[in-house]
Amino acid sequence: MPQVRNLVPSRLVIHLIEQWLNTPVYKHPHIRAGVSQGGVISPQLANLYLHRFDQMIQAALPEVTLVRFADDFVILCRRKREAWWSLAVAQRSLANLKLYLNMEKTRVTHFDEGFSFLGITFKGGWHSPLLGHSPITE
Repeated sequence: MPQVRNLVPSRLVIHLIEQWLNTPVYKHPHIRAGVSQGGVISPQLANLYLHRFDQMIQAALPEVTLVRFADDFVILCRRKREAWWSLAVAQRSLANLKLYLNMEKTRVTHFDEGFSFLGITFKGGWHSPLLGHSPITE
């Protein structure tokens, strides 16, 4: 919430978000709903929270391109050493936000070897739809 408060100037919106996050779960009043995956507010809160990640990557790695949608991202680099450095910077930046990469779903690869992003597999000069997975875990 401190990050959201820094980015959202409206007290009313902050209040609504806090109410959303603290709504009791039906039949279990001691359990709070939090942010459910797939909930309508989840992508917006992810973007608000990860905005700081975007800034950290851009400041530390001005020569690369970050492409992020909610909690999925790729960092496009020209050289292999930039890719490994980008991975280290991404890990440190996410750790600053109390988030961590799922290393089972994270890898450094060449475009010709292919990779999946948001359900699309990219390889060389072509792409095809496949199921994708989020590389970030809390």
